[in-house]
Amino acid sequence: MKHTFAFLFVLSVSLFFTGCKDKSVQLASDCYETALQAYESGDYVLALSLIDSIRVKYPTVIDVRRSALALQQKIDVAEQTRSIAFEDSLLAQARKTLESVLPKYKFEKDEEYQDMGNYVIPSQNAENNLSRSYIRAQVDEKGRLVLISTYAGKQFIHHKSIRIGDGNVFQESGLSDDCYEYKDLGVCYEKCNIHMNEDPDIVSFIAMNSDNDKLVLTFVGAERNVQVPITSADRKSIASLYELSQLLLFIDEHQRILDESKRRLQFVTSKMSLE
Repeated sequence: MKHTFAFLFVLSVSLFFTGCKDKSVQLASDCYETALQAYESGDYVLALSLIDSIRVKYPTVIDVRRSALALQQKIDVAEQTRSIAFEDSLLAQARKTLESVLPKYKFEKDEEYQDMGNYVIPSQNAENNLSRSYIRAQVDEKGRLVLISTYAGKQFIHHKSIRIGDGNVFQESGLSDDCYEYKDLGVCYEKCNIHMNEDPDIVSFIAMNSDNDKLVLTFVGAERNVQVPITSADRKSIASLYELSQLLLFIDEHQRILDESKRRLQFVTSKMSLE
């Protein structure tokens, strides 16, 4: 009698776990079928969410997990393919715009000493503005903009930052560690390079106020400040270079996205071919 009871107990437990296993297989299969339908309809977010559920909730249903992994790879391929097509189209339009605006700028590069050249507005070149206190800009091939504050006077003021304002509102740069001074024919010259990645607000402030005739440049010196008006030509030149900077940065960023999508697609397709 005891042996019969033990046998029935083991049998019932076995049937219980078999039933649980069958139920897990069914639930996992249903989840996979729903994920497959989401993939076929282009809802990759839902499909990936369901695949994650299969991985977490049904770790022992190996066959379904294997199918879910294969589906995940298909989704990855589809996403990267779609991303590549989108980025290609976006970059083609951006480069067409760039080609149309580049004639406005002069490209300067010393092949011997520079790895990267700069775009400038010819009227702002240093040789065209001797002994003038003013602010100009240049943009490198990656879109990185630099403001260059140039002070010329009878005495050094040792400025390392600038302030731009119209009497009501103003924007001040941080202290630059890229400054130098020299004296030539009795004139004291100071130049500070203010990089847009360090002080983006001051550049955009000038660009947004390019039509403001009251805009003034203040050289913030160690002991005294010097103010000069910012000419209309300088304001518009900086605003134009700021727009060029934004376009080049956009192209550089989306080229990185495109390259990454291509690398990812190559990786996934290579992995799929080995399985």
